[in-house]
Amino acid sequence: MRTVAVLATTAWDDARMTTRETVQVTAEFTAEFTAQVTAEFTAEFTAQVTVRRGDVRLAVTDRGGAGPAVVLLHGLAGSARELLPTADALTDAFHVLLIDQRGHGGSTRRPADVSRQAYVDDVVAVIEQLLPGQRVSLAGQSMGAHTALLVAAARPDLVDRLVLLEGHVAGSDRAEDARELGAFFASWPTPFSDVAGARAFLGESPLARAWVDALEPVEDGLRPRFDADVMERAIAAVHEPRWAEWEALQVPTLAVFAEHGMFTAAQRDELIRRRPHTRRADIPGAGHDAHLDAFEPWVRILRGFLEGDVGRDRGRDLGRDLGRDAAVLRWRTPAHPPPGHAAVGLAP
Repeated sequence: MRTVAVLATTAWDDARMTTRETVQVTAEFTAEFTAQVTAEFTAEFTAQVTVRRGDVRLAVTDRGGAGPAVVLLHGLAGSARELLPTADALTDAFHVLLIDQRGHGGSTRRPADVSRQAYVDDVVAVIEQLLPGQRVSLAGQSMGAHTALLVAAARPDLVDRLVLLEGHVAGSDRAEDARELGAFFASWPTPFSDVAGARAFLGESPLARAWVDALEPVEDGLRPRFDADVMERAIAAVHEPRWAEWEALQVPTLAVFAEHGMFTAAQRDELIRRRPHTRRADIPGAGHDAHLDAFEPWVRILRGFLEGDVGRDRGRDLGRDLGRDAAVLRWRTPAHPPPGHAAVGLAP
C-alpha cells in the first residue's frame, strides 16, 4: 500500500480548464482504489497524480476513460498539456494517462539526471505504480517517441503496442545540434510581461501557441515550464544512435511521419528497412508537431492502430480501417518487403 496525493479537478470549460474547482485528496492507494478512481474520474474529472522517484517529482495527468490503458509522452520543451486534445479523443475507448517528463511541465524542473535511462525509468515507475499489472499502449512525439521506444525495448512486458510520431533512433552526428537548441531557448526574453508579449516573440504557429498556453505565471510575468540548459542536456542524450534497441524491439509498432517533419525521406525509409515488420503512416501537409497542426488525421491514424488486432493481423490494410482520411498510409511486414511497398492514398 502507498500514499499518493491526488489533485482532482472539475472542469466546465474546454481542455485548457480555464474555469475549474480544485479539491486536494490524499488517499491510501490499493489496486482496488486505483480502479475506483479510474472509474470515477471520467470526462468530468481530471486526476493530477504525483509520482516520486528518488529526488524527482513526476506530474501525471489521468484523463480518465474506460478501456485499455494508453500513456502519452510529449516532446522536448513540451508538456502533457499539448496532448490533452489527443487524450480526449481517446477516452471513449481507452483509459489515458499523460506524463510530464522530467525537466518539463509540472515535473521537477532541474533534475540532475537527464540520461535516457532516467526518462525510461520514470515511465516504468508511473506504469507500475498507477497501472499495476497492466500492459499499456505507449505513444510519444519526437523526444517522447524516443523515450517510448526505449521503454518498450527495455520492458516489453509492460507495453502492448507502440506509436512513434516523428520519432527516430539514428541520432545526430552534429555536436552543435544540442547547443543550438539550447541557445534558441535561452534567447527567449523571459519572463514575458504578458501573453501578448509572448505571442509577439514566439509567433502564431501551432507549436508557438502551445508554448504560450503552457507558460507559468511568476511574480514578474510568464516563463516557460522548462530551462534552456536542461533542454540542451536532455536532447544531447537523444542524439546518440539507438539502432540496437530498435532492431530488437518485440512490440507491435507504428511509425508516423509528417510530410514536412524533421526527417528526410531516406531517414524515414531506413527506419522501416531496419525493422521491416513496422507499420508506417505518413501525413501529407503536416509538420513535426503533427499532433498540433494535423490533429484529425493524427488521431484517426492513432486510433486505427490502437483499436486494430495487430498481433493476429499485421498485414491488414490500415487505410481501410481508417476510412477516408487525408493521409497516405504505408506498412511493411516480412511479406511486404521495402522495394515496391504498397501505398494507399485516401483522398478527402
